[in-house]
Amino acid sequence: MNDRLLTMLKKLRLSGLAQTLEVRLQEAAGHQLSHAEFLELILQDELLVRNERLIGRRVKSAAFRELKPLDDFDWSFNPSINRKQVYDGRRCHSTSRSAGGMSRGAANRPTGRSRSRAPGAGSITAASKQEKHSGDR
Repeated sequence: MNDRLLTMLKKLRLSGLAQTLEVRLQEAAGHQLSHAEFLELILQDELLVRNERLIGRRVKSAAFRELKPLDDFDWSFNPSINRKQVYDGRRCHSTSRSAGGMSRGAANRPTGRSRSRAPGAGSITAASKQEKHSGDR
């Protein structure tokens, strides 16, 4: 990749695209992708990088005591929790609402026993699924 192109990508703040462009150019040539298909791939790469950074910022901002994947959650603690629904993230579309039956208290943190059982277990999923609503900010 030439320096001018890299400079333009940096000015446009397209670092995700800059990271994968060489590979995508080779892939486009090898698979004879159309311009639209190539553009879709590089834009997907940029969106993926931005989404990963957003999730990282949200997790950092949440200041969890420890991070635990849902695989470590004690499902026997409350068998009424629908495991499939939690994994699908259907109830985690907005952290401002109740997620998975947990009530939310001050600073939008889970309250009650569920907080001590798996701190942050579903919150990473919630952070990755949170949608910005038109009324927010």
